[in-house]
Amino acid sequence: MEITNIPALSIKKTSRMLEVSPSYVSYLIAEGELDFFLLPGKKHRKVTLKSINKFIERYTYNNKKKDEE
Repeated sequence: MEITNIPALSIKKTSRMLEVSPSYVSYLIAEGELDFFLLPGKKHRKVTLKSINKFIERYTYNNKKKDEE
């Protein structure tokens, strides 16, 4: 079986990247706005970098304005 490395960040690092609180990142996970996974035998959630980038694209005003032109 091949194990693929998925680029991911902890909730704390995700909160720093998005400039929000860690509790808000947990809220976004609960609401399905960010994808996460748990490593086997671990309790800490990891947020996928792909999910973070999609979130940023979805909620960036300049991207929406650019698409309208």
